[in-house]
Amino acid sequence: MISRDGMETNSTLKAWEMWSSLVVCSAVAISVVIASYDERRLYEDLMRDYNNLERPVANYSKPVTVYLKQIIDVDEKNQIVYVNAWLDY
Repeated sequence: MISRDGMETNSTLKAWEMWSSLVVCSAVAISVVIASYDERRLYEDLMRDYNNLERPVANYSKPVTVYLKQIIDVDEKNQIVYVNAWLDY
């Protein structure tokens, strides 16, 4: 709506602001959903044949050097040691 002096009314401006905010929020939400799908697909592709029991070395005859940074917990009954470690491979 245009008032007598040629300016848009306040309600029209508020409606325009609301619609433009809605369009911007929708565009951001859609891009996040698309990025999440691509991220998930990448993760699945990278981890498809991953085996966490394999040693991270090119030559299996060479030993892996492990540096213990911190012993977090020792479960003597189950014989498990929880550590903060750094692998050098």
